[in-house]
Amino acid sequence: MFIFPLLASSQTIVSWNIKDLGESKFRKDTICPQIASVIKQSNADIIAIQEVVLSKYGDSAVAQIAGILNMEYILSKRTTGKGAERYAYLWNKKVELEWASLDNSVEHLFNREPFCASFCYQDSIQIELKQVHLVPKSKNPQAEIAQLKKYDNGIICGDFNLTDKHLVYIPLYRNFNFPMKGELTSLKKNGELNQSYDHFLVGKEYQTEDAYAFFYPYQWDRWALSDHLPIVLILKQ
Repeated sequence: MFIFPLLASSQTIVSWNIKDLGESKFRKDTICPQIASVIKQSNADIIAIQEVVLSKYGDSAVAQIAGILNMEYILSKRTTGKGAERYAYLWNKKVELEWASLDNSVEHLFNREPFCASFCYQDSIQIELKQVHLVPKSKNPQAEIAQLKKYDNGIICGDFNLTDKHLVYIPLYRNFNFPMKGELTSLKKNGELNQSYDHFLVGKEYQTEDAYAFFYPYQWDRWALSDHLPIVLILKQ
């Protein structure tokens, strides 16, 4: 999809599961700059990143990407369940971070509890995000998705490891719209599109201008960056 110039009233949010964002990517001189280039092409104001590794190289990789983009960033603390990792948010100068923290009130319900944040866009527009990386399909992500009913506003984004065709999502329709319904977001090793695992659940207090998986221009192996595409949400004021 081509990226058109955005109106001043639009806000662009990107969510990306960047597989194993840590030492293996940081030590390859070209990978983090290429990840930053993809994010730049997306015109993102706010970026939510899943799968930051726990070592110092996770910090270093996020810091390098943010530095290239001239963006601010924050890393979450270590998630508390099995398969622990960290999340990150990056944001540009149009945006101010008000607060960000793991939702410890639900850490017993999620293997990796959501990383929640509130942003103020150009001093007037509040954007509340809840970033998730749910357990793999083989470990019953349905149980975690069912617990998202505790949230009734804001924007939930990330890797759900389950297509939006599943009936477990139905109770969430009351408070959230699903603007990317059915769009493929993960990649096979050969680069072909695979499953619709990454989603935006958009609270009905927001209006969506566009939402899509960003199949970005790239002349090498996309799998070297991640096995997921970044997903893009454009909000109207």
